[in-house]
Amino acid sequence: MRRKTKILFVGQLPPPHHGVAVMNQMILKSQLIIQDFAFDVVNLSTSTSISDIGKVSLGKYIRLIGILINVFWKLLAGRPDICYITLSPTGSAFFKDSLVVLMFKTFGKNIIVHFHGQGVETWVSSKPNWVRKYYRWLLKNTHLVLLGNRLAPDVELVYDAEPVIINNGIPVIEYSKVNEKQNDIYSILFLSN
Repeated sequence: MRRKTKILFVGQLPPPHHGVAVMNQMILKSQLIIQDFAFDVVNLSTSTSISDIGKVSLGKYIRLIGILINVFWKLLAGRPDICYITLSPTGSAFFKDSLVVLMFKTFGKNIIVHFHGQGVETWVSSKPNWVRKYYRWLLKNTHLVLLGNRLAPDVELVYDAEPVIINNGIPVIEYSKVNEKQNDIYSILFLSN
């Protein structure tokens, strides 16, 4: 039996339930992925509820310290082959998440950075030049994953290589028809930014 590739997976997981957290949870439960890869997981969430997202608190700083200690220990003891992170693309969350990428780089790991959002170009352009340089250095020698081809121009200021495009998927949802009429109309609501 061949050895599974070990991945240190660092990303937001529910709760709270939001797009990135739910997609990360789906990745970790995917039978296709589980058959070839062994995961060591660190939840990158410092928020405990949707209303907590974007707010600063002492509890978040304490949780961040715990996350960093956990990542450090898993890098040291777990010796992963690949380190994967869902990096927040902008704002203070980017700087928080970048601390994890810095640890990956310090350990000389093969790094996959997955963006589930956009706004890099606008955000970096509005900041001092050192932010763009830091961002470029942080993404250097990493594999960047984007959700679609249209997002590639958003990272051109900070990433020189060709990003990998992997569209989000959704699980098949089974339902039973309440009414067998041929002219039933179903309404589907999809919310996203």
